[in-house]
Amino acid sequence: MNSKQTLAVVAFFSLMGSAIASDVVLPVAMDKADFEVTKAHLTQQLDSDRYSAISAQDKQTVMDALNRIDARLGKAAAQGQLDEQDRVDTFNDQEIINTITSHAAEASRMICDREAPTGSHRVEVLCMTLAAWMERERDGQEAMRRIDYNKTAQKID
Repeated sequence: MNSKQTLAVVAFFSLMGSAIASDVVLPVAMDKADFEVTKAHLTQQLDSDRYSAISAQDKQTVMDALNRIDARLGKAAAQGQLDEQDRVDTFNDQEIINTITSHAAEASRMICDREAPTGSHRVEVLCMTLAAWMERERDGQEAMRRIDYNKTAQKID
């Protein structure tokens, strides 16, 4: 493997490995040719001993994510660049691939979403681990239960 291929593989898998919720820079552009080299290399590696511990279902999940990224890059080649939603979706697919191929815990996988903060129309990209998203959802549900309980308690008094 030449240095360009090695660089493409390293860049692909370390692109957003250390993203923080408030400090996320999603990739602006990816070269489809470099991605094709990376995809071919990873596809070949999935069938090797290196990833023998990965289940057939997880290997299929990796292939599906690679195919979705490939389709987005094909669309971007026609448009000139990835739009913001495609960048978020590509990031999420990269995190799926990274989680499976590195045997990381599912809860540590980074997930990004586009949200407009309360009181704002400006959409921001928010990235957190799956565990943090789940905790955020539980906290929101608990807050709604407390509000509902307080309203019910006031009506009884």
